[in-house]
Amino acid sequence: MLGDIKLAGRVLSNLEQAVAVQEDRCIRLKHKRSSCQDCVTNCPTEAIKVGHVRGHILIDWEKCVACGICVNACKTSVFALKQYTDRDLLERGRGIIEKRKGLEIRCSKADQDPETPSVEVSCLGFINAAHIVAFAAYGAETIHFRHGNCHDCEAKWGDARLLEEMKTADDILGAFTTNKTISLTVGNYPAPFKLRRDELEGKKTGAAMSRREFFKYLTRQAGFSAAKTVTVFWDSETKPARQPIDFNHKFQPAKRQLLLTALRTSEPPDKKPFDPSKNLALANMEIESSQCGLCESCARFCPTGALTQRTVRDVRGRMIEAELKFYPFRCVKCGFCLEACFTRALKYGGSLDKNLFLQEGAILLKHRVKEQILPQE
Repeated sequence: MLGDIKLAGRVLSNLEQAVAVQEDRCIRLKHKRSSCQDCVTNCPTEAIKVGHVRGHILIDWEKCVACGICVNACKTSVFALKQYTDRDLLERGRGIIEKRKGLEIRCSKADQDPETPSVEVSCLGFINAAHIVAFAAYGAETIHFRHGNCHDCEAKWGDARLLEEMKTADDILGAFTTNKTISLTVGNYPAPFKLRRDELEGKKTGAAMSRREFFKYLTRQAGFSAAKTVTVFWDSETKPARQPIDFNHKFQPAKRQLLLTALRTSEPPDKKPFDPSKNLALANMEIESSQCGLCESCARFCPTGALTQRTVRDVRGRMIEAELKFYPFRCVKCGFCLEACFTRALKYGGSLDKNLFLQEGAILLKHRVKEQILPQE
C-alpha cells in the first residue's frame, strides 16, 4: 500500500514535468562509439544529461523551460512535449489554413494580435521541417513565424534552430513538389493577413477549456508521466537496473512519417536528382565495397531499419550469400551506422532518387555470393 501511494505521488508530481522521454530510442545509450549529443548541445538551459551505454537520460526539471528544442533536435524522437503533440499543432494550423490560406505560428513570448489568426508554441525552435511541409500540403501559401525578444529569452537560440528547419523545408519543397509554392517569413511583427470582421466578431477570446477537453488533456499528461515515473529521476534510489538493449526493435519517427505523407499529396516529382548533402533530414548512402565485410553491424545498430542485411549461411555457419540494402525513406541521418562500422566503409554521399524515396524503395549497397560448401559424409 505504501509503495502504491509513493508511486501515485510520483505520477502526480510528474504532471508538472514538461517532456516525456523514451530512452530505448537513444542511440547514445545503445553503443559506446556513439558520439551523439544533439539534445545536450541544443538545450539552451543545460537541463539534459545523457549517461553511457545502458545508462539513463536525466532532466533537471528546475532548469527545463519546456521550449521543445530537444524534441526537434533529436533525430530518433527520444523526447516529446506533454503540452501538445505534432497532431495537436497540425490540427490547429489546418483549421486556420482552410480559412485564410496563411498561417502565423508564434512563440509564447510574442504578443498576440487579435486580428491575426495564429498558433502558439512554447518556442519556435520546436518547429520541424516536416511541420512546414505538412502545412504546405494543407494548402498554406504563407507561413509567418513570429517571435518575441529571443535575446532575453531562456530558450535563447530557438530562432536559429527555426532558420535551419526553414532552409531544410525549402530545399525539400523545391525538390519534391511542382505544384506548391509557399512563402516563409520570420520576425517580431504580425503576419500580413488579418481576420475578416465577421470572423473577428465571432471569435471567442479566453474561452475556458470544456470538461471533456480538460479530462482528455489530463489523461494524456498522466499517460506520459506514468510511462516515465520509474525512469526519469535525479535521485539514484529510484533508477531501475540496466536493461538489455533490444537491437531488433526498429521504428520510424513520427516526423518522418509526417514528411512522407505530406510529400505524397503533391504531383510526382521530376527525375532530376536531389543532392541531400546539406539537408538536415534526408540522406543517401555510399559504401566502399572493398572495406565492407558484411558483418551486419550497421544494419544491427540502425534504429530505424534504414539499413538491412540478408545473410544465408551453410550448415557450418559460413556465409554463402549476403546482401546489404539501404532504404532512404527510413534514414533520419543520425549517423549511428557510420560510427558502428568498424572499417569505416559507409559514408553519406551521392544524389538521391526522389521517386525511389517516395515509393519506399531500396538501394543495393553490396551483394556477395560464395559457393556453398557442404559437409563431407
